[in-house]
Amino acid sequence: MKASSVSDQIREFLTQNGFQTGFFCCCQHTEGMPKGEGVCVKPSWSPVDGDHTLMVTPTEVIQLTIRCPYNFNEWSVRSRQGYNNPGELLSALNKLVKQSEGCWA
Repeated sequence: MKASSVSDQIREFLTQNGFQTGFFCCCQHTEGMPKGEGVCVKPSWSPVDGDHTLMVTPTEVIQLTIRCPYNFNEWSVRSRQGYNNPGELLSALNKLVKQSEGCWA
């Protein structure tokens, strides 16, 4: 039996916990994204006029954005948040996947 990669293990954990992989919009390239093992989680909003994703690596959640037009721009890191256990990862993702509604929601 073949051992699954770290990315496969992350993807399985994310889908088991109700997260959808992918991007907020439709950017098709990965220029500017950090290299290495990681899975992109689809957020429900974008903080910029463009695309948005959350890359989960074995040690951190990286918030990435790209402005339109996609073919003239690269992904840029908006924030990084480390985690030490599955609970911290889920907490970080739950805060970043949905747009903050503030205290008046």
